[in-house]
Amino acid sequence: MYTDQFSDVVLPHGISGLELARLVRKQYPNIRIVLTSGYPIATLRREHGEPSEFTFIDKPYRLADLAKALRAG
Repeated sequence: MYTDQFSDVVLPHGISGLELARLVRKQYPNIRIVLTSGYPIATLRREHGEPSEFTFIDKPYRLADLAKALRAG
């Protein structure tokens, strides 16, 4: 059983991490998803949509911050 998923927002091959997260959440509604990116949030919103439905952590991040985000996700 999958409990946590972690993805960058910007992915290769035409799908964004945000789109991927929405597809996963549709199939597994209780899954915890954390997204990350090094791009400014305004750029992400403009190019990929609003990520606020998921836990988001900015790059660069510390391992402790990632662990905290995964627990909250």
